[in-house]
Amino acid sequence: RKASPFLQTPAPCPMRIAEVTAAHGDLIAHRFPHARDVSTLGALYEARLGGAGGPVVGFGFLAGPAPHEPPYFRGAVHIEPQFRGRGHGRRLARYLVAMADRLGAPALRPLEPIRDDKSDRLLACLGFHEVSGSTLYSFCIGKPLEIASRVVGAIDRRGRSTDFSFLPYEKAPQEPVERLCMAGFGALTHGHMKAAGQYAPARGEDASQSLALMKGNELAAALGVVVRNATARFDPLLIAPKYQNGPAFAAIITEMCRRLLARGVTGGEAEIHDGNAKMLTFVRRLDARAGARSRLFERQHPNLAS
Repeated sequence: RKASPFLQTPAPCPMRIAEVTAAHGDLIAHRFPHARDVSTLGALYEARLGGAGGPVVGFGFLAGPAPHEPPYFRGAVHIEPQFRGRGHGRRLARYLVAMADRLGAPALRPLEPIRDDKSDRLLACLGFHEVSGSTLYSFCIGKPLEIASRVVGAIDRRGRSTDFSFLPYEKAPQEPVERLCMAGFGALTHGHMKAAGQYAPARGEDASQSLALMKGNELAAALGVVVRNATARFDPLLIAPKYQNGPAFAAIITEMCRRLLARGVTGGEAEIHDGNAKMLTFVRRLDARAGARSRLFERQHPNLAS
């Protein structure tokens, strides 16, 4: 006996996916705000149901690396709110993964770190694995100032002048800052790009306190900070290799915290990677509160995966 058509599961409507970068590239900034962190021009893909005239259910974004960056691609999916929960995101994600493979991407990473566990199953099905994690810590600005200034004071009492000077980011040598960023993290980090003026901070944010630590004409360290609602979000501290075992860390932390407190900024936040033992030890001395977790996933090209 033939089943009633009202009891049968309807077949999924076919999805048409096409690149629309030339026609609608301005949508990238609206649908994928973190695309500002990508230094190359990415491609925008539009997904419609039922063919060219069907409703737009979402967009995909895929970007390759710049010549000086590690050779992984970055991708993201945005599904319009009224079409979520129907499997469209999974289908569009599979398309982006296949496109990255077709373009010869050695590896593919999500455009931004994953901040919940809702996507774990999908990422695993697509061949992604977790490569690193980090935790957001919050603390009072006075605490790192107290600890770092104590170190600087001990150096001064021994008669060893640090002889550092401080420059705002806009007057700092940008190429050395970018090289430090690439050497330490493999990419230009979000806060450092804001502080360097590569794109404007979001509304209500202030990156004017970001500092470069100079030893003569040489860049010793750089610290990008973005302030919002009286809370300073510290980007990863960059220290040149020859200065990593000296007073550069204490000097730039002391100066930064003094400037922040002088402007009435009393709260701080910093995202610390799980493998950064030195910073994890330091942040524990701040009586910092652990908050949200972020994880970085990566998928290797099938022909390169071991």
